[in-house]
Amino acid sequence: MTVNAPAELVIHGSKWQRESSIGKSDGKLLAHYFQQNPSMVGSPELAGTPEVYHGASQQRRFYWIHSSLNKTVWTCVEYKDREFHFLQGEGNPYQ
Repeated sequence: MTVNAPAELVIHGSKWQRESSIGKSDGKLLAHYFQQNPSMVGSPELAGTPEVYHGASQQRRFYWIHSSLNKTVWTCVEYKDREFHFLQGEGNPYQ
């Protein structure tokens, strides 16, 4: 299954806009996440470059999607309300 990242997401009534690349502030935010969660450094779930979405002020979502012949798995690190949330699932995370 091929998963294409849409330009915009609506999650629980909130709009999220996809960015074309990781910005400087996004990189700093991810670095902060890894400082708080050192066991995630080098994790295969977070391998590669994530898709980045910006929500309302100070909200970010970073998606890593890995597909194989049998299934697609995804991992998301969300920053919202000054806290990080770790989400995982199978299939298309954008539906």
